[in-house]
Amino acid sequence: MKLYKSWNDVPLILRTEDVVTLLGINRTIAVKWCKAGIIPATKKGGIWFIQKADLMKEFSHAFDIPAGRETA
Repeated sequence: MKLYKSWNDVPLILRTEDVVTLLGINRTIAVKWCKAGIIPATKKGGIWFIQKADLMKEFSHAFDIPAGRETA
Protein backbone atom coordinates (compact mmCIF):
# COMPACT_ATOMS: atom_id res chain seq x y z
CA MET A 1 0.00 0.00 0.00
CA LYS A 2 1.47 3.34 -1.07
CA LEU A 3 0.79 6.35 1.12
CA TYR A 4 0.86 9.88 -0.26
CA LYS A 5 1.99 12.95 1.70
CA SER A 6 0.04 15.40 -0.46
CA TRP A 7 -2.14 15.50 -3.57
CA ASN A 8 0.93 16.59 -5.53
CA ASP A 9 2.37 13.11 -4.88
CA VAL A 10 -0.72 11.33 -6.22
CA PRO A 11 -0.34 10.30 -9.88
CA LEU A 12 -2.69 11.82 -12.45
CA ILE A 13 -3.88 8.36 -13.47
CA LEU A 14 -4.76 5.98 -10.64
CA ARG A 15 -5.41 2.27 -10.40
CA THR A 16 -7.79 0.57 -8.00
CA GLU A 17 -5.05 0.03 -5.40
CA ASP A 18 -4.51 3.81 -5.27
CA VAL A 19 -8.24 4.39 -4.81
CA VAL A 20 -8.31 1.80 -2.02
CA THR A 21 -5.60 3.74 -0.18
CA LEU A 22 -7.06 7.20 -0.82
CA LEU A 23 -10.66 6.35 0.07
CA GLY A 24 -9.97 3.77 2.78
CA ILE A 25 -12.12 1.13 1.10
CA ASN A 26 -11.32 -2.45 0.10
CA ARG A 27 -10.50 -3.57 -3.44
CA THR A 28 -13.82 -5.37 -3.94
CA ILE A 29 -15.74 -2.16 -3.22
CA ALA A 30 -13.42 -0.10 -5.45
CA VAL A 31 -13.98 -2.45 -8.39
CA LYS A 32 -17.74 -2.57 -7.74
CA TRP A 33 -17.87 1.25 -7.70
CA CYS A 34 -15.88 1.42 -10.95
CA LYS A 35 -18.27 -1.03 -12.62
CA ALA A 36 -21.31 0.91 -11.34
CA GLY A 37 -19.92 4.29 -12.44
CA ILE A 38 -19.75 5.62 -8.89
CA ILE A 39 -16.05 6.08 -9.53
CA PRO A 40 -15.53 7.35 -13.10
CA ALA A 41 -13.11 4.81 -14.57
CA THR A 42 -11.97 3.13 -17.76
CA LYS A 43 -11.09 -0.54 -17.97
CA LYS A 44 -8.24 -1.57 -20.27
CA GLY A 45 -6.76 -5.04 -20.34
CA GLY A 46 -8.55 -6.01 -17.15
CA ILE A 47 -7.19 -3.02 -15.21
CA TRP A 48 -9.29 -0.09 -14.03
CA PHE A 49 -7.83 3.39 -14.56
CA ILE A 50 -9.17 6.45 -12.74
CA GLN A 51 -8.20 10.07 -13.32
CA LYS A 52 -7.15 11.87 -10.15
CA ALA A 53 -9.27 14.91 -11.07
CA ASP A 54 -12.39 12.75 -11.47
CA LEU A 55 -11.82 11.04 -8.12
CA MET A 56 -11.30 14.38 -6.39
CA LYS A 57 -14.45 15.81 -7.99
CA GLU A 58 -16.65 12.83 -7.07
CA PHE A 59 -15.28 12.38 -3.56
CA SER A 60 -14.26 15.90 -2.52
CA HIS A 61 -16.47 15.53 0.56
CA ALA A 62 -14.17 12.70 1.73
CA PHE A 63 -11.00 14.79 1.50
CA ASP A 64 -9.72 17.77 3.46
CA ILE A 65 -9.31 19.89 0.33
CA PRO A 66 -11.92 21.30 -2.06
CA ALA A 67 -12.36 19.64 -5.45
CA GLY A 68 -10.05 21.01 -8.10
CA ARG A 69 -7.37 22.18 -5.67
CA GLU A 70 -4.17 20.49 -4.66
CA THR A 71 -2.15 21.03 -1.54
CA ALA A 72 1.32 22.48 -1.82
